[in-house]
Amino acid sequence: MSRPAATVPLGAAALAGFLLCQACLPPAGDRTVTASNPEIQRLYSEDQADRERFVSAAPTAEQWRQVAARDAQRRARAGELFRAGALRTGKDYDRAAMIFQHGETSADHLLAHILAVTALSKGHAESRRLAAATLDRYLQSVRQPQVFGTQYLRERSGPWAQGGYDKDFLPDFLRREHCVAVLADQALNVAALNRGEAMPAPDGCR
Repeated sequence: MSRPAATVPLGAAALAGFLLCQACLPPAGDRTVTASNPEIQRLYSEDQADRERFVSAAPTAEQWRQVAARDAQRRARAGELFRAGALRTGKDYDRAAMIFQHGETSADHLLAHILAVTALSKGHAESRRLAAATLDRYLQSVRQPQVFGTQYLRERSGPWAQGGYDKDFLPDFLRREHCVAVLADQALNVAALNRGEAMPAPDGCR
């Protein structure tokens, strides 16, 4: 699905410099004491199930249109829950972030990043990689280079690549802090994708 650009893009340095400092909070477990919201958990499970169906075979254009329509419905409901204050735990914010990460617009991707950072601020350390991925997707959606390298892109039948990417903006140790593959491993991932193979070094904390 396309990622429309915003009218006034924000530079990578200004955005990342502010939001990354929000994300670098010490993990301390979920600081909330209430139970997670079951509805946002259900919406997240539906989001993931829609994508797991296509792990072994790419969706047709019609199938992807159907997924996009369901994505829009999930975003609408997740937005209502968020604005009503119904997201309670770091895990809730993480789940909502993933739903908006699969959005259509730069506003969706920016909100996804804010939600992921909020999940981190609530002690949900598992959101580290999502905070990086949402920032990268937002930056690319406003035609700025990604800075972590979480986004692997392919235009129609062209080769896999990472699109605009400022590889020097962040050091590898910060990628590791956010559970993102380092530059050398990212290059191996791109090469494997172009051979039709699984990525040998996917993102994740090890």
